[in-house]
Amino acid sequence: MQINTDFTRPVTIRGDRYHWVPSTQTGVERMMLDRIGDEKARATTVVRYSLILHFLITLILGVKKF
Repeated sequence: MQINTDFTRPVTIRGDRYHWVPSTQTGVERMMLDRIGDEKARATTVVRYSLILHFLITLILGVKKF
């Protein structure tokens, strides 16, 4: 798979016009910025967590946000 592999050219990716892909981990979605390769690949993604998963991570790790 080849996505935005020419690093000599700037690319603009708008989150509202791009699709989030479900990850293999429940509650996690990814937005692919670039990818070079198939099964073993070099890739850059933006990751977002569901609100429930974020709450559980915060609860388990004891992280406090003010």
